[in-house]
Amino acid sequence: MTRLLLQLRKLRSLRKGRAFAASACLFLFSVSLYNLFGPGNPIHAGSLNSISASTTSRLSAKGNFRRAIDRITVDTAARMEGQSGEACSECRLPSSINPESPPWQSWVSLKGARLSALTSFTASAPVISAASRTSAASLTSLTSPSSPIVAAPNAPLSVYAARIPDGAAILVANNGNNGDEKAPFDLSVKLNRGVYSVDRLVLDMKMPETSARVERLESVVLGGTGKVSKPGSLAAGSLAVYRFTNRCAEVQGRYDSVKSGVRAMRSARPSECRILMIPLNECEGHLGALAKGIQPKKRYDSLRYIHRALLTVAHAQALCQNYRGQGRLPRTGADQLDGALDRLQSALTELSAGCLNLLPSLAVTAPDTMTPNKYAVTVQLTNAGQQSVSMVRLGADGPAGATVSPSDRAMFNILKPGETARATFTIRSQADTPPLEIAADIAWLAARTPAHLHLKNPL
Repeated sequence: MTRLLLQLRKLRSLRKGRAFAASACLFLFSVSLYNLFGPGNPIHAGSLNSISASTTSRLSAKGNFRRAIDRITVDTAARMEGQSGEACSECRLPSSINPESPPWQSWVSLKGARLSALTSFTASAPVISAASRTSAASLTSLTSPSSPIVAAPNAPLSVYAARIPDGAAILVANNGNNGDEKAPFDLSVKLNRGVYSVDRLVLDMKMPETSARVERLESVVLGGTGKVSKPGSLAAGSLAVYRFTNRCAEVQGRYDSVKSGVRAMRSARPSECRILMIPLNECEGHLGALAKGIQPKKRYDSLRYIHRALLTVAHAQALCQNYRGQGRLPRTGADQLDGALDRLQSALTELSAGCLNLLPSLAVTAPDTMTPNKYAVTVQLTNAGQQSVSMVRLGADGPAGATVSPSDRAMFNILKPGETARATFTIRSQADTPPLEIAADIAWLAARTPAHLHLKNPL
């Protein structure tokens, strides 16, 4: 009898252990469901497809629906093999965009070597069906208010990238029809080392000639090969063209052009060319200090070399103009050299702006029918960096014979980080003036040396 009681107790303890193990498994399964669907959300057929796009970390909300961010990746070191199409056809742009003369033609060209550019979404991306949007009750049963439904774009963004001198140009287009929603994206670009100016042109494809505008984004300083991320969003029927310009490579190329111009006149005018090379050799020494690249943490330390190079270029410009006026240099060669020196000076100034993270801007308002020759011009400079600049000067220039009002430059003693200097001018011309002939005159003082930027109207 005693043995029988002991066997019954062992059997009961064994059954309790199995029941405990089953309870533990059920508890862990419940916890996993809680973490997946949230509290109080029952499982519904088809709900997994509705939340499958929620793997993106950043979402753009609109009502109870959220549109997942499209990840666009561009590798400037890799060519798109086997793909040689044209930008307008590859991005399925409407007929309002003329492929022979697109609205961005005067600003940047997309006819260079095609680069690798991919988007994360495809046409087969899961979307929420219309049946699942019938009522607010069905929405709340699918997911909690803290986790809105994620919808992939009905019409994915298209992208095209091409190589340009000293950089890359990237076209992103939204061919959707829903004008109320914007398609968010994150543009990730792999670039070589350098200081990059980033400009963006945005336009409505239905009105490409009148809606285009250009803005300068924050500059990028890379001490080595790295990736740059620029978030953005596009309304349906609009496009954006990004231009990444490596100012370090641009400066080196412009300096080589200047030396070639002097070399071409050396046999005819050896004495003058030898004197011209004195400041240019000094300029080369300052550029040599930047040859190993500009590190992000030392971007402000490089300003003294950049601005000293600007002084030497100004010296060479004065010599070239004097020799040309005195007839001591061939007229054609002197004109070509003077133009090359101007382009070198502009590249060095852009390099200074990139290191300081200064964002220049020029906006030209088209004249109305009552005053066809009157343009409103707004010039501004934003300090997005961490170092103040002094003696900021803003002005506007028009074509020959035009009147600029006010005629004096706007002066600002200091421009601190986060501040924007802005000035408005009116340009009256005697005849129809192409907007491209209007330019901004922007100057600032850094490293005890002035920098002067002549910013032309991009459109």
